[in-house]
Amino acid sequence: IESPVNESERYTFVLPKDFASSEYESKLHLSCSFGYASVFIKKTGESRNLVVEKEVHVNAARIETAQYDEFLDFCLRLKAAEEQVVILER
Repeated sequence: IESPVNESERYTFVLPKDFASSEYESKLHLSCSFGYASVFIKKTGESRNLVVEKEVHVNAARIETAQYDEFLDFCLRLKAAEEQVVILER
């Protein structure tokens, strides 16, 4: 990594009317000695919008060989959080 990572993303998905009353919420926070990440997904019964917010902060620009396993575990857990399946009922 050439420099520390500070990313913040927000996605809003407008769902069909059939899903207007659906509700969903998922919060995941990951942390390690390099930084932290969070993925928040929310859909309230008052809106047709499904909102996904993601934050990633990695302080270390250099990952030492002895720390690869910890960093890889952090990256794989973040990838799994990003790829989680959201199922809503109508």
